[in-house]
Amino acid sequence: MQKWEYTTLLVTTDVNRLIDELGVVAKLNNKGIEDYTRKQWGINSALQQLGDEGWELVNVMWVDASSTNRVYVTAYYLKRPKP
Repeated sequence: MQKWEYTTLLVTTDVNRLIDELGVVAKLNNKGIEDYTRKQWGINSALQQLGDEGWELVNVMWVDASSTNRVYVTAYYLKRPKP
């Protein structure tokens, strides 16, 4: 039976500007991945890199992250086969 590992890509977005310039953070097993935290990537670059590493997008959820509704977080859930 195939076993999977999962990761979550969190993207913060400024609603007023509708861009993801506030940052992309990837988490694997609830630990930040330094390469993704350090880079100032947009979502397209981050998803492309994850795809190149064998990750497959399985779900996307939007979450309001502030009481002022100026910032929200999009969570991208990915999986790949365990080696």
